[in-house]
Amino acid sequence: MRKSQFALALVLVWIGLGVGYCSPTGLNVVPTADVLSKDTYVVLSPWSGGLRFGPEGEIYSLLQVGAGRSVEVGLDQWVNNGILDSRLNAKWKLMEEESGRPAIAIGVQNVARYSNDQPYMVATKALDRSGRSRLHAGLISMDGASRAMLGLDKSCGPTIALQADYVSGNENSLTAGFALKLAESTALWVARSFPNGSGSKSDYFVRLGFSARL
Repeated sequence: MRKSQFALALVLVWIGLGVGYCSPTGLNVVPTADVLSKDTYVVLSPWSGGLRFGPEGEIYSLLQVGAGRSVEVGLDQWVNNGILDSRLNAKWKLMEEESGRPAIAIGVQNVARYSNDQPYMVATKALDRSGRSRLHAGLISMDGASRAMLGLDKSCGPTIALQADYVSGNENSLTAGFALKLAESTALWVARSFPNGSGSKSDYFVRLGFSARL
């Protein structure tokens, strides 16, 4: 990954003015310290988390639920070459952001019989009084190795937010994209990855989400 690509993605996040916020409880790849409110349900489309345009692509659907105070859980249903694979995830917000202190959450993702769990800790901090610009940083364990996570998001009004994130390691990447609120309970996310490793290819990610509160 060239330094110019990383700089460009960070600049993209800071473009635009406005109020409001439009984002899931994670960025393109990196989780944030946000959690769903209790009894809130989010269903993301079969393209959630990465429709890779090409014959080697994977698709999956995700059900995410606000399970209680500061807790959310989810179930991913992966489809890869006709094979169904289910994976669980969970996140618990340990503390809210206040008095200059960031919000902090711990979680685990990729929980499945034949996969390695990925526990993580992440902090989220507003960079201005309006909360329109936020920084996210943390650590995640991938296949026994600790990887650094960094993310930025910038609200550009009530319907759109720009976001970029980065995970260290040659097998991971920088991503940049946007979240667009299509309706009160519907949102679209689009992003592109810039791999850290020189031999990897860039991917495009598309997901459509629907939310409801019961």
